Parts: sequence; C-alpha cells; structure tokens
Amino acid sequence: MSGEGVDGRIKTVKTVFRLIHVNLGCALHGSTQVLPKWYAVCKLTFAVIMIIVIIIIIIIIIRIIIMIIMIIIIIMIIMLTMLTVLLYFDWSSNLIFTP
Repeated sequence: MSGEGVDGRIKTVKTVFRLIHVNLGCALHGSTQVLPKWYAVCKLTFAVIMIIVIIIIIIIIIRIIIMIIMIIIIIMIIMLTMLTVLLYFDWSSNLIFTP
C-alpha cells in the first residue's frame, strides 16, 4: 500500500472521532456558531469571582493559623506560670489544716 491513488496523487485520510465525557456521557462537538459578546464577560466575571474566592480562602487559612499560634502561646504562658508557682512555692510550710 503506497498511499497513492490510480492517477498517482496522494489520497487524504479522514479520521472521525468523538470525545465523550466519561461520567455524563455527553459528546463534545465543534461548531462555527459565534458566541454572543456577553459570553466573554461571563468568562471574565467567573475568573474574577474565582480569584476572590481563592483570596478569601487564603485569608481564612491565615486567620486559623494565627488562632492556633495564639492558643499555643496562651498554653505556654499557663505552663510557665504553673512552673513558676511550683518552683517558688514554699514546700516546707504545713499546707494541711489540722484542728
């Protein structure tokens, strides 16, 4: 098979295939239809909304990290206070009340 026709010209091969979504079963197809101008605005609006959502998520994560750091600092202060009380407590005094 040389790929040449009867008159010596090269034959073209036409391949037809469909892209089908695995979960939905919808087929993707091409079209020469021109999309309306608002379509581009919607795409831009969606991109801006996604950027805002990502920024909000980052701010929430930063606030959670700051809260965790504050809780760790409070626990350390409490532990240091307890340690200070234990170190400077007079253990020789009688703590039990006896009538």
